[in-house]
Amino acid sequence: MTLEGTNRALPYDESAEQQVLGSLLIDRDAIFKVADLLGKDDFYLARHQRIYGTVQSLLERRERIDPLTVQIELARREELDRVGGPAYLRELTELVATPPRRRDRGRGRRVRRTHGHPPGTRSRRAAHLRAAR
Repeated sequence: MTLEGTNRALPYDESAEQQVLGSLLIDRDAIFKVADLLGKDDFYLARHQRIYGTVQSLLERRERIDPLTVQIELARREELDRVGGPAYLRELTELVATPPRRRDRGRGRRVRRTHGHPPGTRSRRAAHLRAAR
């Protein structure tokens, strides 16, 4: 993806995206810390968009979010290989040394900021999901 009229790529932070996704896989409450900040399109890499979209779907259906349920859902959607398979999901969880706490929101903001969305904007979907808790 490039900026219109130039050959420059949009800024993004792959490490921040990986940390957010890894946090979501190991901490079942992490989604509530970033759901109001991030949408699927806030992730630059397509495989990260697919993983986050899967996490959002599980949340909407009020299903548990962990590496196994995400893997099963990705396989059901025939997207598991497109995201790097079970090995990549495992890699994401291993990138997060300890269960995150306040760091989730900071990394979520960094993903949103580096992908070009203005900070402080909230998605209506996330507000709805938060109200449903």
